[in-house]
Amino acid sequence: MTAALAPRRSTSIRTDRAPAGARSRKPELRVLDQEAIRRRARRRNAALALFIVAMNGLFGVAFVHARLVENQQELDLMRARIAELEVERTRVERAVDEASAPAVVVTRATTELGMVRAAEPVYLAPTPRVGSG
Repeated sequence: MTAALAPRRSTSIRTDRAPAGARSRKPELRVLDQEAIRRRARRRNAALALFIVAMNGLFGVAFVHARLVENQQELDLMRARIAELEVERTRVERAVDEASAPAVVVTRATTELGMVRAAEPVYLAPTPRVGSG
């Protein structure tokens, strides 16, 4: 009984007909709306262009921000250098003021340079040049 229910196999190959399942399917034909295709293409191109512009804008903002940070670091270094130089200038001005005080000048002239005060100052009078005239 099981042999009677089993499907029969065909031993011959038929090349003149298409398979049974393929004959019943017909290709679906549709009319393409060219205007709708163009609208979708325009919309897709506009979205792509907007995306590219937005990305360029973001890269531009990132670049400007990086330059601002770099310039701020340079500015901070310059301000620190200016502060150091102002401290140095103040120290030098103080040293000049101390060294140019009259008492310090007289003491240095007598002790370090060996100068002595003249007993009576001598004043020289200018004389006319010979041969000028």
